[in-house]
Amino acid sequence: MGAAPSVGLRPGTKLPKPGGRIHLPGRPEPNGGRVPAQDPHVSVAARAALPMLWTENIDMPWIIDPRVGLVSAVVGDDPKTGKPSSTTIMLRARRRQHLENLRRLSPALAGTRITKANKDLDYPARIVVDREVFVQVMAELARSLNYRNVKGEAARNVADLGSDFVAAMHTVHATLARIKDAPSGPDLPKTP
Repeated sequence: MGAAPSVGLRPGTKLPKPGGRIHLPGRPEPNGGRVPAQDPHVSVAARAALPMLWTENIDMPWIIDPRVGLVSAVVGDDPKTGKPSSTTIMLRARRRQHLENLRRLSPALAGTRITKANKDLDYPARIVVDREVFVQVMAELARSLNYRNVKGEAARNVADLGSDFVAAMHTVHATLARIKDAPSGPDLPKTP
């Protein structure tokens, strides 16, 4: 994982481990590594973004790709026990088309079945795969990346993504554009 995301964190800040905790370099880990709302070592922009990016005790990566759409990846259930499994990942989408887009881009998903959740859930379309297949999917997405502008690529794929999804991507971009290395207001001094 390596470098910190562009949310105003200090250089060298480690990304959170499962459980949503982060560690600021050179600082003790008070409060179990949780970033307090008013920690002076975290920028104003990062304090605003952290609750959205890392929620305590939840590991839920969102895959937002302008060729795929939005896919949520979570731990899948063991089919025998119904409890979370350490070996399976459930890929979930609000739109079946987004999982079809992912399956089209990722040979590792060839032959997988898209199912519909029995209940009225946030992400009704699902594919359950072995954790190692999920690793292959992510590697295939990285290998196939061939665009230089996310919004432009989303616009080219509007028929597969949906115009409302592309509009939402622009809204997210506009919101995140306010987060800079040197946000306005009280913040950390620039580091060399």
